[in-house]
Amino acid sequence: MTDENTKKTCPVCNRDEIIQRLSAIVASGTASGTFSGPSGGVVRSGNETGTYGGYTTLSGTSMSNLARSLSLSNEPKFPIIQEPVMFTVLLIAQVMAGIGTLGIGFIIFFFVWVYVASMGPIVIGDQKKEIAKYAKRLAQWRLAKKYWLSLDLLHK
Repeated sequence: MTDENTKKTCPVCNRDEIIQRLSAIVASGTASGTFSGPSGGVVRSGNETGTYGGYTTLSGTSMSNLARSLSLSNEPKFPIIQEPVMFTVLLIAQVMAGIGTLGIGFIIFFFVWVYVASMGPIVIGDQKKEIAKYAKRLAQWRLAKKYWLSLDLLHK
């Protein structure tokens, strides 16, 4: 059994400088950046040509395949819980509002549901059971994260 102060070495070559924490490997394979500045270009439509310009802000994150494959899964989101009867009533009311407004209501209906779904998974069922399931998933994820943070990875 090894304690925390024991130096870890590679079992193949017995060297210690090539062992890294899994979290460090993922961090080194991940890059984020933001660009803000002027942008512009040329537009062509048929025989017409024009220019456009403006100011833009772009941001993003890139991960290597290794970092993506070794990364920890996302923390589970708290579910949006709907009782079956209330869910049915709300759904019927929104569909009726969409029919009553001849089209625009359906567009609003669609975007409302996309917005709600982006906040977390929509679950139809008993609130106490769903909260208990979420608490169990969250506890499992936290345990997995603690283990993941302790892992080392050896060289190739």
